[in-house]
Amino acid sequence: MGEAKVIEVPWPVEALRNNTRKHWSVKARAVKSARSATKALCLEKPRIEPNPNAVIFVEYWPQNYRMDVHNVSAALKAHVDGIADAMGIDDANFVVHFPVAYSGRDPVGKVVFRVMPENASDWPTSFVLAMAGVPARGVAS
Repeated sequence: MGEAKVIEVPWPVEALRNNTRKHWSVKARAVKSARSATKALCLEKPRIEPNPNAVIFVEYWPQNYRMDVHNVSAALKAHVDGIADAMGIDDANFVVHFPVAYSGRDPVGKVVFRVMPENASDWPTSFVLAMAGVPARGVAS
């Protein structure tokens, strides 16, 4: 059994949020930046392994609780795309478990992605959650 690859990214900038009214070019730059930064983090040692059926658990650690928890997932699309880019595959079959509650607070705000090993999709959900270190109360299964 392999271990989960943990990727920590900064809290999404305002331009990535789906309810902002920024110019399209501002959003495009933010998406490109988030996607490439996440890809670079995934390629650090140990490098993320290609897995077309990746199971990804997400934790939200905001600086404050002003952003609606249900809108965070849309702001993270570029980061999920960056993970797929690092694997060199399409993310169409990824199973991404976005939480329904915040995990806690962080002084600067962050989002934690836990990319499970290739065979994790065959494991019982409770085992995968425990291995990932994700609190079961914050993940919709």
